[in-house]
Amino acid sequence: MTHKQAISQFQNWFENRLSDEKRSQLEHHLDACKQCRAYYDRMMALLQRPDEDLFPELQPDPFMATRIKTLSRDPEKAGRLHPIRWLKWTLVGAAASFAIIIGVEMGNSLYFVTQYSSGNEVAVTYSQAFNQNGIAEQWQDVIKKKEETNK
Repeated sequence: MTHKQAISQFQNWFENRLSDEKRSQLEHHLDACKQCRAYYDRMMALLQRPDEDLFPELQPDPFMATRIKTLSRDPEKAGRLHPIRWLKWTLVGAAASFAIIIGVEMGNSLYFVTQYSSGNEVAVTYSQAFNQNGIAEQWQDVIKKKEETNK
């Protein structure tokens, strides 16, 4: 049995789903192979139930029922949203949904343009969509302004 086979059989071994023959082969391999034995030991340490004495015993809150009754009588303490807050979160959600829809539509249109256009046409279309003048004209304006200030 190889290392890979021994490691791949761990779960079946742990759940006692191996035949007697395979279990015997695996145990023989584990006796002979220190690496696989170390792997099985680490996995067993991880999967075994922890010692119950290590964890403190939790006690229920004796006043929980009283707190729930108090909160149910006083809606402000219960954390219910004020109508203006409710409207605010509704508008925020609607704006986020609108932004997502616009983003998806822009992505779809850009995908469509890239399918039926060359790379230069895509760059020009994309730059014109965000800039009225286009990138080249803007750079020319910047260069002219720089030259005028240097004179």
